[in-house]
Parts: sequence; C-alpha cells; structure tokens
Amino acid sequence: RREDGAPIVLRNHQTPNRLQTVEGNELDLNGLTRSDMGAYLCIASNGVPSPVSKRIMVHVHFHPLIKVHDQIVTTRLGATVTLICGVEASPKAVHFWNKQSKGTGQEEISINNPSGRVRLSEDSESLYSYVITLTINGVKESDLGNYTCGARNSYGTVRGAISLEKMSEPNVKTTTLPKPTENEYEER
Repeated sequence: RREDGAPIVLRNHQTPNRLQTVEGNELDLNGLTRSDMGAYLCIASNGVPSPVSKRIMVHVHFHPLIKVHDQIVTTRLGATVTLICGVEASPKAVHFWNKQSKGTGQEEISINNPSGRVRLSEDSESLYSYVITLTINGVKESDLGNYTCGARNSYGTVRGAISLEKMSEPNVKTTTLPKPTENEYEER
C-alpha cells in the first residue's frame, strides 16, 4: 500500500486499476507518472503479531514544468507586489528569477537588491511541486518591466514570463461651478 493512502494504479490492462492494497510478493508498476511518486509500504504478515514492513521510495524523473499564475501583474508605485510561479520537476530543479534590462534587451542574472526590498522564496507543495515567489516592497518605476521565473534540472530548463505594469490612475475631472449671485440666494 502507499504510505500517503493514495491508491496504487496498475496499468497492466486497457483500463487502469486503482487499488488501496495489492497482495503478493511483487508489485509491478508500469507507465509511471508523477502522481505515482512517493513511499510504498511492503508489509509481511503471517498471522503472528507484529508484522514487518519495508518502506520503498518511488521517484519519477521528468523535465521541469512552469505554471505562471498571472502573466500580467499591475501595481501602484510604492506598493508591495508578489510575482508567483508554480514549478513541477524531478529531480528537484534549481529555481531562478531574471528581470529584462531596459534598452539592452539582455537579462540580468540576479535581481538588483542592495536595500533588501526584493525577497525570493520557495515553498514545497509535494515531492515534485514548488511555488516560487518574488516579492518587491515599495515598487519603484525601475521595478516595472518583464520578469522571468525559471527552473532547471538535469532534464532541461523552462521559463515563464510575467509583466509587471503600473496600474493606471483613474482620470478624475474637476469642474468649477460658477458662484451663485445674490439674487440666486434670495430665490432659494
């Protein structure tokens, strides 16, 4: 059985078979996908108390995949903004963020962060899934532009693009009304 309680998927036939437990001395897993990753428990029991178990980890290696949550993010100057990318990869990928330089068209390798306004973070969701974020405190005009989140493992490199744009300010039209004359006050 699987340690996390998920079903074991047997793909030996036309239709995959989903089972909570499989009996026998061997477990043949075919056509594995990333959802098959995890710990499997082989439990031996002969009716005498205290069965014995062995934990076996199954890893499925694959090319990284990036999921960009919002391709265009708008913000006000001075605000705090967080850019978010989801990454799936096995083996675990190296995650990175780049910002495209204005004028040169080249990407900077690291985020310019002398004041500590920029924070990078990575949170694990599963054996192969992570959320990587780039948080900018006190957004400046120079922070606006195109960002790239990326992931690299031994199977390849992938990137996702996010554009950080300034939120347009609402146009407020002011109208000056003429001052009422003395006669208008008397009529009211």
